[in-house]
Amino acid sequence: MILRPTARPSSGLRPGRSAIGSNICEKLSEGTGTPESLVSTVTHCASPVAFARKQTLELTVVDLGEIIFGFLPILRRTIHENVEIALDARARPALVNADAGQVEQLLLNLAVNAQDAMPMGGRLLLEIARGVITDSFAALHPGLQPGHCIILSCSDTGEGMDTETQAHIFEPFFTTKETGKGTGLGLASVYGTVRQHGGVITVDSVPGRGTTFRVYFPCAEVAASAATEAGQPAVAKRGNETIIVVEDNSLVRELTVQMLQILGYHALAFSSGPDCLEAIRCYDGPMDMLLTDVVMPTMNGRELYQCLAQLKPNLRVLYMTGYARDAIAKHGILEKGTHLVQKPFTLMTLGAKVRERLDSQRAGNE
Repeated sequence: MILRPTARPSSGLRPGRSAIGSNICEKLSEGTGTPESLVSTVTHCASPVAFARKQTLELTVVDLGEIIFGFLPILRRTIHENVEIALDARARPALVNADAGQVEQLLLNLAVNAQDAMPMGGRLLLEIARGVITDSFAALHPGLQPGHCIILSCSDTGEGMDTETQAHIFEPFFTTKETGKGTGLGLASVYGTVRQHGGVITVDSVPGRGTTFRVYFPCAEVAASAATEAGQPAVAKRGNETIIVVEDNSLVRELTVQMLQILGYHALAFSSGPDCLEAIRCYDGPMDMLLTDVVMPTMNGRELYQCLAQLKPNLRVLYMTGYARDAIAKHGILEKGTHLVQKPFTLMTLGAKVRERLDSQRAGNE
């Protein structure tokens, strides 16, 4: 499925992110960001400072899965439409000590490299897994410490590389592209960023069978334990209920469904209120809660809930919106005190809001 551009592509990013994220968001919001110009932005941000490993990092304990989820809208707007982007982030939480902005730049450089290896289109798979860095593996990579790690894999179905190319792939200015088509800084920048995070990157490739890059980040389990003891949950709240998702923006809808699935929920997704009503009238399976955008064409979220409540009186509802709560209440769309989650939201925020609403004693919007 091809996902269409969202009207506010920068909403998935937190303020103060990397220069590359800010530059791309500006181009997207202005409507001037073609894939070619955005890739050019990536190339210019992959400066010699990056592969020299001298950039200043702001390291905090972050969930690698949340960073990727927040950056998916940028990837889908930047990468060509004939490249499918998939995410497998079942290993959660994936806590590492990292600079979120630098991780975003790393992701974008790997994605652009994968795109270039698939000129006729293909599939890009991002995976997050837990692993262990053994003594023997650490010995092969000076500076790497044995212990638990988070592995970020980036796999493509592209042209692949021979062993000679793999031996030079992380060298500054090395490129297999014709003159004027590439600087050879992208993967060198990735290498420098990974090493500065105390990790390592490897590559596996076979000509004609694609390529997989694996980034090994040391775990931040100690930091996670400290956060939990301080009353800050490190794990998103989960469940197994069935949730109806109604959102007219295809990109936001897709990301919301993926978040819910990672949290263990079953999701039924629709692009409009009328489409949802038509389908639900013929649906006899479980449905525990409606998660709907507030402002939509034809039928707003409140009108949709009122119709669905006649079919299932015990149905709970949680509204999501990018508008301020006061603005929504002022226009009479929602009443004060309505259960609401503000967009853009993180996995942790969505998990907490959904669980809170499902565990409440009464249905409706009370």
